[in-house]
Formats: sequence, structure tokens, C-alpha cells
Amino acid sequence: MELSRYVFLIPYGDSEKLLFNSITGCLIRMDTACFLNGKLLADKLTHADMELLREGAFLADDKGIISRLDSMYRFPPDTLILSIEVSGHCNLSCSYCYQQGWPPRGTIQNHTIKKILSYIDECTERLDYKAVKIDFIGGEPFIAVDKMAFIFSGVKSICQRKNIKLEAQAESNGTLLFPQNMTGFENLDLSITLSTPEDHNKYRSYKNGQGSYDQIISNLISCQEFFEKHSINLSLRYNVHAANYRLFSSFLAEIKRLGLTAAAIKTAYAEEYGCNDFQNGLSLEEFIAWNSSDAIDALRNYDYPVSFFPHASTKRCAAYQPFNCKVFYDGSIGLCNASPFGRSELNIEQIAVNPEALNEHYKEVKSWTPLHDPACSRCKELLLCGGKTFCRPKPCNYSLYDLEIFLKKYVQIACRYSSIK
Repeated sequence: MELSRYVFLIPYGDSEKLLFNSITGCLIRMDTACFLNGKLLADKLTHADMELLREGAFLADDKGIISRLDSMYRFPPDTLILSIEVSGHCNLSCSYCYQQGWPPRGTIQNHTIKKILSYIDECTERLDYKAVKIDFIGGEPFIAVDKMAFIFSGVKSICQRKNIKLEAQAESNGTLLFPQNMTGFENLDLSITLSTPEDHNKYRSYKNGQGSYDQIISNLISCQEFFEKHSINLSLRYNVHAANYRLFSSFLAEIKRLGLTAAAIKTAYAEEYGCNDFQNGLSLEEFIAWNSSDAIDALRNYDYPVSFFPHASTKRCAAYQPFNCKVFYDGSIGLCNASPFGRSELNIEQIAVNPEALNEHYKEVKSWTPLHDPACSRCKELLLCGGKTFCRPKPCNYSLYDLEIFLKKYVQIACRYSSIK
């Protein structure tokens, strides 16, 4: 019996194999006696085995899957996604910041904000969106918190008028999260980068060299009650490099000791860029192995969710979907957060009156699906990868975990805990 090409078969212990279906995310264990040369032996399977395999689509027809995928990729998206650069200014000088090589930038102006609101209004007339998602970025967006609040209020008004859900998130360094700066927001996903005090102060200092850790912790503690009342979900990002990956457990212990309520703590590989002198010292391969094993143990030991379980990507990357874009402070347009400043030939004023101009300008991207690429369409990792995207220098280097290591660790922990979040 043939398994679907999208099923991964992984040795587990001396007498079992893990079957992971990248279509459904279903994971099961089976005795190795049920297999010969990677194929299932029907006479070794019980009726219960067969039911489990069918329910998990392990024996699914691959041509049918491709056909359904093609329909999914082409189906109009249900969420309009905009990244908005509120300000290009930042009060920190982080050693590994990818924006160090960018030209100086300013703060978004009201006339640009009004054009953004017009664009959202126009787009939500063209497609039957169920949600609008805005991502406040910088620089440091809270440097211009009044502009953030203006945008949030305007988008909220559009969504309420059209009975559309508003999803908002902000990526901040945390130094300006005073309670008075948070009053204009609700139902906001807030991401803050943090690590252990010494490490954080070394790599994420103010421009005068002073560390920022104590200020951020003070802000998070003072805002915690406000966060709870206004449904502001805090997640912490831990940028990993050679000097701090062994400190991850002690970082989690300190967050717990401080009583900070974080919905999630997410690990990220601290990239090296030509625009600064930062060197990670930890190879990407070493990070991936750590992130698939020790990091998971640490997260579960402190009762934090593991937020990166492998899942099927049945939608095109947000940048490849119609009308989604990034708006820089000056109104220039990019595809998404990965778009660098200063390379745009398109402006918010053009697309505010004619949103289709965005899709036409980026026609090659907006009309692309991974099924157009023969290498992608034949690859068994297609559903985990999502296909080639312009922001990945190495197209197939898509994951921050090693699938085999991760799944083995996942099963070990599943045996230890009654459930995994």
C-alpha cells in the first residue's frame, strides 16, 4: 500500500515509525513490522489501523490533493493584510538590526494615513473580506503612538461599519510602553524582543550605550493590568545567538519569577547582515537542532506553548495575495515586511483610488502559486514550505526546526504531558 507523497516516515526507537501527514498535521506511531521498503503491508494492519490511516488522509490521492491545492491558492483571501511603518526612527541601537543600512526615515503623516484608510475602504468593497489585519512596525512604532492610535481608530471604524473583524499587532522594542501610550488600543497582539539582562543590554542598548532591559521590564510590569483589561496579548521574542542560547531556560525562569504574563515566547535566529558587525557564532544548522529539542524542553518545563508545530500551508504567502502590501512612512509601497525601503515605484496615493494598480504592478508575484514551479509542485515538502518566496535567499531553507528531531521530541513530550499546546 502506497502512502501519500506528503507523508513523512521517521524511525522512532527500535521498533516503531512515526508517520507525519504534512497535509493534515496528523501524527501517528506504528510498528515497523507494518512496513517493507517504505510501503505499508496490508496483511499486518488491523481494521483500527486502516481507519486511522484513512481518517488522517495518509492514503490520500496525490493528484486530488494537487487539484484541491490549486483551488485553495486561487481562492480569494478572507483577510486583508497591511504592514504599516509608523516611524522610521528608533531610540535603540541594536547590534544585529537589519535596518542599519537603510537611509534615514521619518514619521508617517496624517495625509498618508488618510490614504491608507481610503485604500482599506476600497479593498474591502472589492473582496468579501472577513478580517483586516494591520501590523504596526518601525523603527520603533511607539515613537509615534499618536499616529498609531489614529490609524487604529480609523481602521476600527471601517471594520465596524462593514461588520469585519479587526486584527492588529505591533512589533516594539518595549521602551515606550507606558500605560498612557496604550490607551488607544484593544485586542492588540504585542511582540517585544527580550533576553537575559546582560545579553539584552549588550545587544539592545540605547544610542548612548545604556542598557534598555530594566526600562522594558518596568514598563511590562506597569502595563500588565492594562493589558489584561484591554485584551492586549503579549508575546516575547528571544533572538538566539551563540552567547545566549544556553541561557534560554534561565530567561524563562526569570520571566516566571517576575510574574509577567506572556501568551507565548518565540525563539528566532539572529541573522547576520552586511550593514552591521554582528556575528552570531551559532550556525543556522546548530540553531535548528537546538530549536527542535532543548528549546522545546525549556518551553514546556515552564509551561509555555510550542508555537511552531509543522503545519500545511494551503494559502499563498501574504505578500503574494491580492491587495496585501506594506506602506512605508512616506507612503511608498512594498509587498510585505521583507521589502526594503527605497526601492518602490508605487505610492499609497496611486493605489488608494485604484487598488488594482498594486496587483498589476506586482502581477508576477500576485498571480504566482508554488504549483507554477515544477520543482515546487513535485516536492514532498511543498505543504510545509509554501513554495519559493522572494525573501528567502535559499528557497528551500524554509524552516527553523528539523522535522525529524522536532517530531521525535514532540512525541516524547506527549508521553510526558497529557496534552501539548
